[in-house]
Amino acid sequence: ARMTTRGSGVRVGIYVSAAKLRKLKWPALATLGATLDPSRVAAVVPLDLDEAAAPLEAQAGGALDVVVHKLTDQIAEGTEAARLQAARLQVYLDAHPAIVQVDPLHVQQRLSRRSTIAQILAELTTRLPPKLAGRVRNLHTLVVASPSVADFDFSKLRFPVMCKKDVACGASDTHVMAVVMNKESLLKHFTPPYIVQEFVNHNSVLYKIFLLGTHVFIQKRPSLPNFAADDATGNDGVLVYDNQKPLQPQLAAWVSTPDSRYIAPAIEGNAAVAEEDLHVLARELGKVIGAALVGLDLVVDAVTGDLALIDINYFPSYSGLVSAQDFFYMVVEYAQQKQHEQQAATLTSKI
Repeated sequence: ARMTTRGSGVRVGIYVSAAKLRKLKWPALATLGATLDPSRVAAVVPLDLDEAAAPLEAQAGGALDVVVHKLTDQIAEGTEAARLQAARLQVYLDAHPAIVQVDPLHVQQRLSRRSTIAQILAELTTRLPPKLAGRVRNLHTLVVASPSVADFDFSKLRFPVMCKKDVACGASDTHVMAVVMNKESLLKHFTPPYIVQEFVNHNSVLYKIFLLGTHVFIQKRPSLPNFAADDATGNDGVLVYDNQKPLQPQLAAWVSTPDSRYIAPAIEGNAAVAEEDLHVLARELGKVIGAALVGLDLVVDAVTGDLALIDINYFPSYSGLVSAQDFFYMVVEYAQQKQHEQQAATLTSKI
């Protein structure tokens, strides 16, 4: 196969939106290729999926070995224009089955809704080595899909809970979520469809784990405070925030309201987490969904020390973790490994 021959660099096609490029803080794609080692990456070819653009065959300017793409926003939007963009890329990829996709559209499809993300997290907990399985917890999640809330059993939910939209990407309000202190507030303030996820006190520390091919990066971020459970009826407790914006100013505004009575102090004790465990989690997640570019959010339960899985993001921002150049080297390394595995599987099936 072309990609595995030494001395000839790999040609990588890429489609990401202009907004995503700004988040990644990469240099312009058109000039990036010149900064790469040509024996590893011969070219980075930006792809334009708009209807008015030239056919992808012409844009590619020859065979591509790898195509990196992020179409979760288009999948979530579901508009005709967005659907056509995804279809255009799929037709091109179907015509060139040797291209390694990072990552396939069907993977991105599963990561565009929080209801399917919850299923993936549940599957991940069943695929872990015993030492880790006993400590990893998939949070109780309820998918409230129809407007008739009476159809749903809220009895297993322990408040407070997180309330989020089912659509995980695309529209700007998909990143707006709420901590809801009691059932009354949930029914009063939120209209289905939404996802309700148990909230875990975690001493305001969120772990963001980034998988890039076979490489794992870990960041600790400030997070929400601990909250006291509220069983009283008639209380109205809701903290709404945007997780794409700095959290502290949003919290500061909330602390000055009567709802600040729900904030609970930090809990001594169980916050230690081994970095190696987080690496195992990230790599297992990559295997479970067949993806190279994923982020996993988790917290450590301040009471039990369990690792509580919160969310998965497709193609998170690796800004500040790896350079644009290393991103492409790591993607190519993953694609070559994937191609070797596929060739080995084909050979085995023939024996």
